Amino acid sequence: MTTQLSTPDATELGVGAGYLALLDAAHDRVVPGGLVANPAGIAIASARRLPDAPPTRFGLAVVRDLAPAEPDTLAAFGAELLAAHRTLLRGTIDYAIARLDGRTSAGTTLLNRQLVQGSLAEVALAVRDEETRAELEGVANAAARRYRFQALRTANRELLRLLGARGFLTDSPGADLHLTEVAGSVYLEVTA
Repeated sequence: MTTQLSTPDATELGVGAGYLALLDAAHDRVVPGGLVANPAGIAIASARRLPDAPPTRFGLAVVRDLAPAEPDTLAAFGAELLAAHRTLLRGTIDYAIARLDGRTSAGTTLLNRQLVQGSLAEVALAVRDEETRAELEGVANAAARRYRFQALRTANRELLRLLGARGFLTDSPGADLHLTEVAGSVYLEVTA
């Protein structure tokens, strides 16, 4: 199967553009001009990058029946995905703080509530823990990358909970958080 590739401009991607641009850039850093396929021969990228593939939700496209990437390539790509996930979470924490500081309940902002502050702190600590692990472990082994992804996925879900219904609107970071989970499930949880 031959698939035409092009590198997208993030502003042209629409929903999930932030993460889709990071995902496509990760492919380019690991396999310039190509795609990294998981052990099952599946690759995902933006629909803009894969114009011949049928698009799925949030501008993502999937191709199948590719030759699986070598273990070292998968390891490097997994590290790139984790870095992209951390980048997105840091931005979403800032978004959540601004959003929660602007909403009030019972005479105070939601950001002033102790449980909200605690939840935001837990998410920030999870991101910092992952940054530390990345510095210490580098690309690590598949099991460590899977564990690290699962910890970040838990942080995703906590942020979505804090954002409430806003996290599911197309103009919020919720779409990007969803895409990090899809990519992590495809590349960090699949084994041969």
